[in-house]
Amino acid sequence: MALDLKSGAVRWANQLTKGDNYIIGCDPPKPRANCPAPAGPDSDFGVSPVLQTLKSGKQVILVGQKSSQVYALDPDAQGKVIWEHRLSAGGPLGGVEFGPASDGANYYVGIADIFVAKPSPGLYAFRIADGELLWSTPSPKLDCAWKTPFCNGAISQAVSTMPGVVFAGAMNGHFRAYDAKTGKVVWDYDTAAAPVTTVSGKQVKGGVMDGAGATIAGGMVYVSSGYQSRSGQPGIVLMAFSVDGK
Repeated sequence: MALDLKSGAVRWANQLTKGDNYIIGCDPPKPRANCPAPAGPDSDFGVSPVLQTLKSGKQVILVGQKSSQVYALDPDAQGKVIWEHRLSAGGPLGGVEFGPASDGANYYVGIADIFVAKPSPGLYAFRIADGELLWSTPSPKLDCAWKTPFCNGAISQAVSTMPGVVFAGAMNGHFRAYDAKTGKVVWDYDTAAAPVTTVSGKQVKGGVMDGAGATIAGGMVYVSSGYQSRSGQPGIVLMAFSVDGK
């Protein structure tokens, strides 16, 4: 939706997935009283849209949804689709979850795909101007300390970028830096592999990486690791890295 800043009036709306009438808790066997019928597939937009200005001066809106579709929309034409890609089957905890990132030229998208029949977790890069897929880097299957479905290479946590590098955390606890031009992994740190000593002197471990992404500031990268309801074990830690992973 586009809203007028002064009045709040709706300028335009574009429903990209029709019939997605979904409310959590409405699954069988005991649906709630206000549940829609039929229930939608739960393909909502879980990310903030990015308004990007191209070199030509043209503006585009970049956004992705849990159905695993990624769009560039025209804000001057009622949200008309300029280009789109579907990267996997998507689902309630699949597709694009908490947030892609843009560096002005490219759009970097993480795919989660938890509880999806044919998952395609990984990181993808698109050229904003024409939607061309520049590269994709699948997430490897790795073991975790926790034995839940969230021991997974899913990139659900929001992606962050700086010139030349893209940062993304995976649900299996791995935090990676990717080369923005090629998608090659520059460095990989397992935040849950071994205990680390905090500034308070306590020994802690990270875990599932989900939700808010990394913050880049002053030559450092700050990221949280640990999500008890996903891994089944307590603990969350804020970690600080130099941009070269040390």
